[in-house]
Amino acid sequence: MKTVILDGYTLNPGDLSWDGLKELGEVEIYDRTADDEILDRIKEADVVFTNKVPLRKKHIDLCSNLKYIGVLATGYNIVDVEAARERNIPVSNVPVYGTKSVAQMAFALLLEISNHVGAHSESVHEGDWANSKDWCYWKYPLIELAGKTLGIIGLGRIGMNVAKIAQGFDMNVIAYNHDTKKSQHEYGKYVSLEELLKESDIISLHCPLVHSTEGIINKDTIRKMKDGVIIINNSRGQLIVEKDLADALNSGRVYAAGLDVVSSEPIKEDNPLLKAKNCIITPHISWAPIESRKRLMDVAVKNLKTFMDGDPINIVNKRKQNMISLEEVIEGMEFGSYDSNYYYHVESGTIVMLTSQDIYYAEEERDIEDAPEWQKENIKLAYEFIEGSSDSFIKLPGKDEIDEYRMMESFISNIEHDRIRNELWEAIEGKGAFGRFKDSVFEFGIRNDWFEYRDKCYREIAKEWCEINNIEYEEQED
Repeated sequence: MKTVILDGYTLNPGDLSWDGLKELGEVEIYDRTADDEILDRIKEADVVFTNKVPLRKKHIDLCSNLKYIGVLATGYNIVDVEAARERNIPVSNVPVYGTKSVAQMAFALLLEISNHVGAHSESVHEGDWANSKDWCYWKYPLIELAGKTLGIIGLGRIGMNVAKIAQGFDMNVIAYNHDTKKSQHEYGKYVSLEELLKESDIISLHCPLVHSTEGIINKDTIRKMKDGVIIINNSRGQLIVEKDLADALNSGRVYAAGLDVVSSEPIKEDNPLLKAKNCIITPHISWAPIESRKRLMDVAVKNLKTFMDGDPINIVNKRKQNMISLEEVIEGMEFGSYDSNYYYHVESGTIVMLTSQDIYYAEEERDIEDAPEWQKENIKLAYEFIEGSSDSFIKLPGKDEIDEYRMMESFISNIEHDRIRNELWEAIEGKGAFGRFKDSVFEFGIRNDWFEYRDKCYREIAKEWCEINNIEYEEQED
């Protein structure tokens, strides 16, 4: 089996080994591949790995030997996954490998802003300390982080690790997640986006790039922030309207920014942030510590090996019959409870339910053979869950995280009949709001309208959850 790696240099500039892939067959490794070189290099390949080199339909259709495509990253938009699916060619990605290193880099950027370690070291090496009249000096304002409020937009795996680090600095942590109605998280509290913008001394972006987050930092949201706020972004460059941030930095409205990503990479020479005041920019290196890259390499090898063994993992373009059903996601959201949570199991690509009893059984290390037959598979998953493999389980939004009260408010606002609208407003006030509301919509003969609207909201939440977590789904046809 012939494997071609189109752009291996960023993953392995020489400090890692390709031996894991070489053990699986013949390997050709290219540091970089230009657009006009792609087809010539992959036309005889059985397996192609790419990081940022695009593989389009025209490439896939002309490679008769091609059987598998591996993306050396989490994002896979550089591959035409539909064209690959039509040829029954699986495409895999590496979903979890850099959580710790990305969180670390967020604080590296923040500490450079607060302490200017690099600039002061450079000053010393240039002789400024040797020639100083005083025993110490500083060339920039120094900032203590303790007591400052860190606002995290996007409290997923990376955001939670950033919050954990912030706790070690004795910072106050607030967070905004678009899809939660929880008031507390492990390291602080959830707030609305408006409150986060208003209260944060530092704002750190860790949300995915979806329609609702593109350009989330712009002149309007900056206007709602504290004067002198610090902004950190090592998530996606397109989360920021760069001209708006540059203007705010130059005016002093934003004190400083630490960025590891920009909207177009490599950065363009006319990017306004290059000339903005107090703007630290690094060349997308959050993912690049050797430990992180080694994990990526190991998963890439495992992805190919499991494909060759006939049981592939981390496939992002499963054929329709194997894709996750959006209806399954919605069902898991509706029926999740205190006693049982629904998860997307990354390795199997399925929705699974883990009950408190399953978890208890695994925590007590009881023999699976003693369990009822119907429960054994779930207990195996529970063992995987508690033994440090929880990154393989992505929790579906549960009842406690879906703001059905806000759905009711929105539904009522769209009712044109004044009397019905006013009575429904009264129904959702005070105790027993849910029961009174549902009795009222039944009484007014708009029960079906309400459930149709509610189902539409659940469907949109389910779709966005799938998109945020890079999960392929299909909808039932009417």
